Amino acid sequence: IDLEKIGYHGTAHMLINIKLEADSAEIVEQLKKTQNVVIATRTTGSYEAYAVLVFRDISDLFRNVYKIKALPNIRKVDVFFAVPGIKQFPLRTDQFNACENSAKT
Repeated sequence: IDLEKIGYHGTAHMLINIKLEADSAEIVEQLKKTQNVVIATRTTGSYEAYAVLVFRDISDLFRNVYKIKALPNIRKVDVFFAVPGIKQFPLRTDQFNACENSAKT
């Protein structure tokens, strides 16, 4: 699916720590029912769950991440995000100017 064609401009990858007394399978089911979450699964290692969230803009990203952080039994959420078209981060000065100029037109 081309997410840009349906209005989403990036993805956030979330590594999630769950409180010790919580059932990770139950948390993953809650994540799957959360708006804009397209992948949710349990993991092994330093985190108990992984989820991918699609977003339309930065406000949409923050709003949905805060909703997930507010779910019961979520202890910590580390977020990494990707925006299509950005090949290098941090942007070089000329790339930043090109983005700024294209936004003005």
